[in-house]
Amino acid sequence: LVRRRVHEVISCADVGDGVFGILNLFGTRYFTKSLYEIHKRDDGMQLVLDVKEAPNGQIKSALQYDLETEISLILNLTYRNLLLKNSRFILEGDISNNPILDINYLKCFGDGHRYSIISGYYYRNSMVPQVENGRTTALFETSLNRFYGGIQASYRKNHLFQLMYAHERADLRARRRAVDT
Repeated sequence: LVRRRVHEVISCADVGDGVFGILNLFGTRYFTKSLYEIHKRDDGMQLVLDVKEAPNGQIKSALQYDLETEISLILNLTYRNLLLKNSRFILEGDISNNPILDINYLKCFGDGHRYSIISGYYYRNSMVPQVENGRTTALFETSLNRFYGGIQASYRKNHLFQLMYAHERADLRARRRAVDT
């Protein structure tokens, strides 16, 4: 249905088909609202779609608490069709004691956007305690930098095949060697 025009005649098979199905409209994330009605008419059935197009970019945020990062502010910027059509750009960050940054760009192509090229950068900084006999004897800071790129293909709804290359660099530094009491 996504590739259809206003007042175009379609078959019942088109309405329920996996590529053109109504249920897939919302899953494309090109719409924030997708409602439909089917009306009987003398010459057949009329399908009426009520859709609201989504903005190209969205910013989301959340507060999170867990034992690893304690309290953190999670920020996400997602922008579609940035630089190239049928693409998605994501910038995510976790502002906390253990910060995370993830930047990636995905370009889809092929029939039904089944194929894509992805590239990105991931950074994580965290503190790792050394515990001996139940006491913290040292605190180490780890830093991970990862650049990656690859191609991927999706088959069916739940299958994704990837061929990726990643270059990683990890550093480990002692921050504190004093014994906690």
